[in-house]
Amino acid sequence: MAAGKPTLLVVDDIPDTVEVLERNLTAAGFAVLTASSVQAAAAILEQKPVDVVVTDLKMPGQSGLDLIRHVRENFSDTATLMITGYPSLEGAVQAVKSGASSVQVSLSQRGEQLLLIVSDQGVGMTQETREKIFLPFFTTKEVGQGTGLGLAVVHGIVTSHGGAIEVSSTPGRGTQVSVQLPVYSGSSLPRS
Repeated sequence: MAAGKPTLLVVDDIPDTVEVLERNLTAAGFAVLTASSVQAAAAILEQKPVDVVVTDLKMPGQSGLDLIRHVRENFSDTATLMITGYPSLEGAVQAVKSGASSVQVSLSQRGEQLLLIVSDQGVGMTQETREKIFLPFFTTKEVGQGTGLGLAVVHGIVTSHGGAIEVSSTPGRGTQVSVQLPVYSGSSLPRS
């Protein structure tokens, strides 16, 4: 970790996406490294300690799932966060294999807003836990099982793009996360 700042490695083959994520995550107080491929990311991981890898799913050559497997096998203290413009059944299956009991993903457009809803029928969470989930380093996992940065990073990305994220959950019944983002045309990406 760099001087108390969590270090994130952003991996995406689209330069504009990398630039927007790097700018906004840096503004949110994170130390940010970038890579444009799985191979470049693996090389960075060998050279520098990284707290969280934020990777795209679909990239030429290897997918973000390959990178996540590599991180889990070789860097157990590094958390991973998958981002994608292609929510799919495959992604949901991977989440179930990682421990979720059932995951539903839906994406819709309502006017000038995109709405992504991810829900599960897992263990849910208490109000007390829900109030802390976006705080950096908050985790309900055992030591060594995560850094508590995933949802803090997601919250930072979503809000820095003019969006909103809401979570509803009931213990024993599951959780629903709703992410609302404005639709941008290619030349209208937000600038900090």
